[in-house]
Amino acid sequence: MEAVTSTDVLAIPPLEERESIEQRVARTLREPIVAGQLRAGTPLVQRELAQRLGVSPTPVRASLLQLEREGFVAIGSTGRAVASLLTREDFEEIERLFRRSERYNRLVLSTPERFRESVGRYREFLSACEASDGAGAERVIHDSRRWAVDRVAGNLPSELEVEPEERI
Repeated sequence: MEAVTSTDVLAIPPLEERESIEQRVARTLREPIVAGQLRAGTPLVQRELAQRLGVSPTPVRASLLQLEREGFVAIGSTGRAVASLLTREDFEEIERLFRRSERYNRLVLSTPERFRESVGRYREFLSACEASDGAGAERVIHDSRRWAVDRVAGNLPSELEVEPEERI
């Protein structure tokens, strides 16, 4: 007779990816910037933020660099960080990227399975909206974006791997 293990009896899902301190700090700072509570030009002093958030300056510094890459924060040559300005050029770039994204959207939805899963994600989003669950709706959007990238990105070449003449 075979021995029964706990994994045979109890189906335990894998642990969800846990958010790092840097990710939590970035999210905590990103939210008021997006909501307009931290207006463009508002100084983001690392030492003060670290004290208010109860963390060391290191995760604050890493979070500010991440937010700079995302376009939410501007860091000057002296290291002074401020909430970034919304500009016409950025807005126009977003419009261009939106048009360019159609090819990627079609690629993500190119199989019946992925299309069905995507429709299910839209249903989740609608349910969260109907329940006035803004955080839930945002979570569905972020999870859906990660899902789409996970399904397709591994099959696409990196810009670093493609010779310039192959891009034409």
